[in-house]
Amino acid sequence: QEAVQEYENILEKNPKFLPAYMALGAIYDQMGMGKKAEAFYRKALDVKKDFAPAANNLAWNLATGGGNIDEALGYAQIAKEQMPKNAAIMDTLGWIYYLKGNYLSAVSEFQDSIALDPENPVIRYHLGMALYKNRQVKQAKQALEKALSISGNFKGAKEARETLENIKKNASVS
Repeated sequence: QEAVQEYENILEKNPKFLPAYMALGAIYDQMGMGKKAEAFYRKALDVKKDFAPAANNLAWNLATGGGNIDEALGYAQIAKEQMPKNAAIMDTLGWIYYLKGNYLSAVSEFQDSIALDPENPVIRYHLGMALYKNRQVKQAKQALEKALSISGNFKGAKEARETLENIKKNASVS
């Protein structure tokens, strides 16, 4: 709460100070208050309309928090235009493609993202899920196993394990 007050005080004095909007967005994200975080990312974009970190974070919140997926895609594309070689932005864009059912584009984004951040288990999990949905089961299994070998405790680890179990069950049936 002290940090929130500090940043709000800064914004009273300087309403165009981007780092304060980003910090408040991140604080509210960590508190599980996505809608409040979204408001601060939008304010950051009011200050600088193509600010990639704000566009990326807003895209992620919209996509994963039940927001408008097409609006999320637009913000993710803005972020990627500004920072085309950023693994987190590629991951966000890939996950939005995944959520929209565009698995081929998702796989491409995740592969590019992994090239930049190979030890990120979440990106490997996302790749595995997109490959699985794209019926590339062998590659999906490899990606999910790699994600879990990097860390068994990441957001999505439970779903990764369940998907691997399904792959193994289906392999033993066929």
